[in-house]
Amino acid sequence: MKNHKGFRILVILVTLTLSGYSQEYLLNEDFSTASGTTPPANWQNIVITGQADCLWHFNNPGNRTISFPVTSPFAILDAPLVSPDTTTETVILESPSFDASQGVFFLLFFDHYFFPDSAANAKVFAFTGSDWTEVASFDAETANPASEVVDLTSAIYGNPNAK
Repeated sequence: MKNHKGFRILVILVTLTLSGYSQEYLLNEDFSTASGTTPPANWQNIVITGQADCLWHFNNPGNRTISFPVTSPFAILDAPLVSPDTTTETVILESPSFDASQGVFFLLFFDHYFFPDSAANAKVFAFTGSDWTEVASFDAETANPASEVVDLTSAIYGNPNAK
């Protein structure tokens, strides 16, 4: 996920697979076990470029007003608050692995709010087992919040270590 100064995004993450006619959650995260910049167990908060302290937060350090259905805690990357410079940041919030070797359809459901400056963008990638594939991208402000459904099937189908 790449961002620039002025970028704010939050994510509530739920991944769903449909097997035949039944539904099974492979990963359902509400971030209730996260704190500060420490993500839930087996998640990773990774700075690729930019300031080392420009991380995803789970305590809404800027006290941003986020609308229902999002409730605390949630993941937020508030670059203007945590990185008050003009440095370009690339910061990743990576889920733990899950088994996508069974099932037919794999969908990612999440609510988010994206408030970019003129050069910011946010991307969602899926791990294919050997590479990362972009499955969604945002470069314009969204509603507060916007609900998204992203089809991950072609990227992760059959992968026992999908992310």
